[in-house]
Amino acid sequence: MITVKLRLFGAFRRYSKNSHISITVPSKCSVQTFRECVEEELNLLRPDLNDGKLVYESALANETEILNESTEISESCDLAILPPVCGG
Repeated sequence: MITVKLRLFGAFRRYSKNSHISITVPSKCSVQTFRECVEEELNLLRPDLNDGKLVYESALANETEILNESTEISESCDLAILPPVCGG
């Protein structure tokens, strides 16, 4: 198992008073599997909110790039979840 520190942006900020949450996930998990773990953790933190769909519409990124769905997360790291935005 590995621990990922997930920085929260936009609508996800309401899940924590900090700007991040820590999630323990299986080592060598894909971004798709990580999204499932994020959805589960968010539901535990705030069952009154229902942002499951938003987790799958958001980009996941490390310090240098947006991750694609097949990217493997193999060690503890810092990631960010970036919800889509619109506006002027």
